[in-house]
Amino acid sequence: MCGIAGIYRFGDLGAAESARDEDRALVGRMLRKLEHRGPDDEGLESVGRVTLGVRRLSILDVLGGHQPIADAERRVWAIQNGELYNFPELRADLATRHPLRTRTDTELLPYLWLEHGPAAIERLRGMFATAIYDTRAQSLMLARDPLGVKPLYAAHLGDRLLFASEIKALLCESALPRTLDREAVERYLALGFVAGERTALHAVRKVRPGCRVLLTPEGRKDERYWPWPRFFNAAGAHDPGGARDPHALATEAGRRIAASTESMLLSDRPVGILLSGGVDSSVMVGLLPEAIRRETRTFSIGFEGAGYHDERAVARRVAEFFGTRHREFSVPLDVRAELPRIIAMLDEPCADAAIVPAHLVARAASQEVTVLLSGTGGDEVFGGYRRYRLPALMRKLGWMPPGLARVGASWLGELDHHRRSLSGERAIMVRKLLEARGRGTPLASYLS
Repeated sequence: MCGIAGIYRFGDLGAAESARDEDRALVGRMLRKLEHRGPDDEGLESVGRVTLGVRRLSILDVLGGHQPIADAERRVWAIQNGELYNFPELRADLATRHPLRTRTDTELLPYLWLEHGPAAIERLRGMFATAIYDTRAQSLMLARDPLGVKPLYAAHLGDRLLFASEIKALLCESALPRTLDREAVERYLALGFVAGERTALHAVRKVRPGCRVLLTPEGRKDERYWPWPRFFNAAGAHDPGGARDPHALATEAGRRIAASTESMLLSDRPVGILLSGGVDSSVMVGLLPEAIRRETRTFSIGFEGAGYHDERAVARRVAEFFGTRHREFSVPLDVRAELPRIIAMLDEPCADAAIVPAHLVARAASQEVTVLLSGTGGDEVFGGYRRYRLPALMRKLGWMPPGLARVGASWLGELDHHRRSLSGERAIMVRKLLEARGRGTPLASYLS
């Protein structure tokens, strides 16, 4: 990952240029807060109304991909955190009309802007947060990838808009109010994360996934460039083409997952895949072409005393079957020692306990690879979580009075169950189901 930061000045251009030293000093401090995101290189440029900064983790064109980067005539400047997976196709096309000088994907952004303006972002496929400044129009565009994989935060202070990959970088500005956003805190307590554009701070907002923010001397315009997919037609039925054959759907899904995974392996640095032995990561590995698969590095992690939840044996069998270059790590799970380090990396509260093992396996694998892929998101896309079955299970328990369900859940809660065993895991799941029935409705259960 990389870290980006910057300042855009509204109003009079002369005033913006006179404040350049002040802006450069502030962005410099912001970049120091982002150094952990990009240890390989730092870049800082002030042009017209904008000051742009980058801390870079070099993935493509390690030596030649310095940012901020401009077109040959230095009209359009760009910075990016992320990776464009359709980079080879875009570069081959643009190279027929423009003098490309590097092999970094960020260099394509100024030329795409010259040809398409704000619609340039619609041609990208990948995970990214980017800023593109046009010196002629004196405009800045901020944009995030459709699903918001890469973060981007912004704060409007007087005649300035500050933006950065992390909130802690924005806090380098002492004038930024620290007032908590009470509604955002309520969302966190209900959902386990802060949904929407809000953040824990009232003065800071996210750039929404699939959206672009256009800044001009006159003001700001937010718009969605990526429409949500339409899975159903207006009548509520499936695609007007009629019911699709499940085998054809599975084949098409497999083709897309394989193509997506293979495109993510594009890198000038070592790449690996986090292999848990579960469906998601195993499918990613299994759908790769054999020649690529046998050169792919896979990693799994085990925790001392994990018992039933130690996935290494299953991951090992998958790796042996597909012939990957597999590596296992065993680490102590000392949550008390790790939490301060993890919290320091988070900009907002996150109630997902998976952040602890994710941090540990990434740290262990970073000794051998720079890029690590995982099957994260598969449960959301394919309905893998147990909570997606909650409405159907609640209907089956409709005969049970909520009061009786609460008594049963309380009794199970008093027993000493541990997820280190299969029986303990099942007992906990039954307790959660009874708790859900005790709350009455699936929505109340989901939000609890």
